[in-house]
Amino acid sequence: ADGSKVIVAANDYLDGPVYTGFFPLPPSILTPPTNQTVECGLNAAFAVTVTGTSPLTYQWYLNSNQLSDSANITGTATSNLTLTTVSLSQSGLYNVTVANPYGSATTPAATLTVQITNPPTLNTLSIEPDGAVSGLITGFAGPTTIQASTDLINWLTLTNITLTNSGATFADPSHTNYPARFYRAQVN
Repeated sequence: ADGSKVIVAANDYLDGPVYTGFFPLPPSILTPPTNQTVECGLNAAFAVTVTGTSPLTYQWYLNSNQLSDSANITGTATSNLTLTTVSLSQSGLYNVTVANPYGSATTPAATLTVQITNPPTLNTLSIEPDGAVSGLITGFAGPTTIQASTDLINWLTLTNITLTNSGATFADPSHTNYPARFYRAQVN
């Protein structure tokens, strides 16, 4: 069950000694992880199937950088890697190295493409009675940064929000301190 080979040998008449042996095997990749395309903010998972003598250890990598478990990455030391609420920065090449005392094997890289099919849209801007600017953002469901600029070159983060199917609002109370202000929504 652990992938080792046990060989039993005897002569043709089965009247001589019986020889048995334990032949440990290094890991061998049976099914590598596969390429995926996932919408930003959703989940992605990679899996590998291997054979070899126990104990087997696993280590997952993104673009050759070792991964460790965190709030939205689990299974970095198992055969199944799960990424929850993926962001654009998690696009890249994922692979896993499997090892045991008799050797190691590394899978070919699988590509994770994170896409945005419904980008955030700044639908309305309004000036409140106190002079603050408020806005409604809809579209993309997931973490989004609202930024402001006076020159379209230097951008200041106003707030980080998580958009839902119903959208989200933001406010810029410091708008009155500038002769002109521009706004944008940027997916995290």
